[in-house]
Amino acid sequence: MGVNSHGTHTATTAAGNYDTPAEVPGLGVRGKVTGIAPAARVAAYKACWHDGCWTSNTTAAVDKAVADGVDVISYSISGGLTTSTSMGAMFNAAKAGVFVSSGAGNCGQGTVGNTAPWITTVARETDDTGYTSNLVLGDGRRFRHDKLQAAAPTAPLVDAGDVRKPDADAAQATLCAPGTLDPGKMKGKIVVCNRGGNLFFEDKVKAACSVALALANTATSSQDFAHYVFGLPLIQLPHADAKTVKEYAAGSGATGELVSATAPVRAPQITATSSGGPAPYSGGDLLKPGIAAPGRLVLAGTVPGGALGHPDRFGFMSGTSMATPHISGLAALPQSAPGLQPDHAARHPFRRTGGGHSRRGEVHPARRTGGLER
Repeated sequence: MGVNSHGTHTATTAAGNYDTPAEVPGLGVRGKVTGIAPAARVAAYKACWHDGCWTSNTTAAVDKAVADGVDVISYSISGGLTTSTSMGAMFNAAKAGVFVSSGAGNCGQGTVGNTAPWITTVARETDDTGYTSNLVLGDGRRFRHDKLQAAAPTAPLVDAGDVRKPDADAAQATLCAPGTLDPGKMKGKIVVCNRGGNLFFEDKVKAACSVALALANTATSSQDFAHYVFGLPLIQLPHADAKTVKEYAAGSGATGELVSATAPVRAPQITATSSGGPAPYSGGDLLKPGIAAPGRLVLAGTVPGGALGHPDRFGFMSGTSMATPHISGLAALPQSAPGLQPDHAARHPFRRTGGGHSRRGEVHPARRTGGLER
């Protein structure tokens, strides 16, 4: 269900089997996982390909799902209000009594997508367990990335430009582009690469015997952070931190190590990158997103050896795509509520479950200042 595990991960989050043993090799993570609605049946429709999710395909998939008699549509794909998928297919689905949930997006405040009134638009929030990876420099300075990643022992820290092949293009070498780095110079080292190219989908330096990778956001690159677990230990650095790390790596005897840890975090709390309102087509009159669910480092099914390098059948992924199937699974549970159409049976109780306190009993800042009372 998808070479990058996206479909597999969302489907197993919504309706994975009950009490399934799960383990992520190399991370020491093991236990049992259960989908939100483990007794539900899944109908999966192929709408996305290597070149994206074309509107003609997503519209056809939603139409076919409604024709097949599904009760819930979980749509972990970005979308605007004016597409035929949203205005046509999803409107018809809701009119037929099908519950439709979709992700708000992952680009921060003022960028919310999937804003049609008949769609339950889902933001992502934290769970109460936080996973962190830290790059610890030889001088003791630490740089944190909120993700779970295999550790890497202390090793020399080098900039990719300093271990390139003599005939390699310097700009491409800073991106760790294939064939630009000297395996002999890289062996046993932590390499700092600039972000760019296709680095997120293959461990380009693994074969060259690098111990780990520090991926540096640049002034011109995307500034978001990937929460996938890669086959090679990898930590991402924001632009300001990357400059500091590169300056240190340029010095004599520079070293680093990657250390992972877990710690309790405040939850539930909307993540910084979860897309928020106001909804652009309503002038803010329509409140979107309307609900939130866990979407940070969610453990669910994956495709072993797929494009994201998941080592086995389970892995962590993040985003509103991962939050959406939590709501979709919940929507599958009350379908037998007497006197209610399935769509209303699901939507009615959800929006009355929010409280003003975290799981530890702390008052949320918005509630304390009255922001949720208006």
